[in-house]
Amino acid sequence: RIFNLGVKKILVLQVLGQVFMKKPFSDPFEAIESYLQKYSLKSNVDSIIIDFHAEATSEKNALALHFDGKVSVIAGTHTHIPTSDTRILPNGTAYQTDLGMCGDYQSVIGMEKTEPIRRFITGMTKERFRPAEGEATLSGIVVDINNEGLANNISPTLADVKEAQIWLSSKIGIKSKDGVDTDYDISV
Repeated sequence: RIFNLGVKKILVLQVLGQVFMKKPFSDPFEAIESYLQKYSLKSNVDSIIIDFHAEATSEKNALALHFDGKVSVIAGTHTHIPTSDTRILPNGTAYQTDLGMCGDYQSVIGMEKTEPIRRFITGMTKERFRPAEGEATLSGIVVDINNEGLANNISPTLADVKEAQIWLSSKIGIKSKDGVDTDYDISV
């Protein structure tokens, strides 16, 4: 989907991994390639953000290295726990293997902790998982993207909801540096 933010066009793609996933999905490499035949940085979009929802870190890393320099951001999702490999790849793509979840971090992947812990200890199911009701946390990355559509900077963020609301209200969308429309921040 293309989002128009002011004069900037941002293509956001969401693809599903194949390794360790229960259902066979379309090849994510092929799916992205088909979009890159229609859209490219500095041509008809200003940035390309890919949400790669996959289980295997190796598959996420391979996809990121394959598309390095062709897209602005590749952010992995699915495992609920943020990874500490936030970086800019050699050709300018911002990357993190997994952003983590937005939810209660005093839980087991967003679920009230009692039943999941009991299952790990006993190996038996007693009741359904229930969503945790504790304080929510926002987990993600902030990427500074230049006019070439590639990353100048990437930083992880992990904040409670109150902090995140204040931060998002000041950061989300486009911001002009020094009053000139040259660089912009996109929050994922």
